[in-house]
Amino acid sequence: MPILPGAAITILRTRPIATTTSAAPIPRKLTKLSLGYNEITDIGPLVENEGLGSGDVVNLFVNPLDCEDQTIADNIAILEARSVDFRHDCD
Repeated sequence: MPILPGAAITILRTRPIATTTSAAPIPRKLTKLSLGYNEITDIGPLVENEGLGSGDVVNLFVNPLDCEDQTIADNIAILEARSVDFRHDCD
């Protein structure tokens, strides 16, 4: 599912998404990526995407992330260290 190149906000909730690989690369103008209420279990592709940084918002509420998985915890920490406003259920 391509992300609109000129969009500032992209909301992907029309059908369940199981991977974030379709979200790479993130256009520089994109400031909010809403992936809530999907089936995402791996956020590695978001971490690999250098387009995500300070001032960006990523919503992954209501996804089956394994919050006990060290890789998930490390990836969340990496995004937060980049000052991404990363919203998730792993608090």
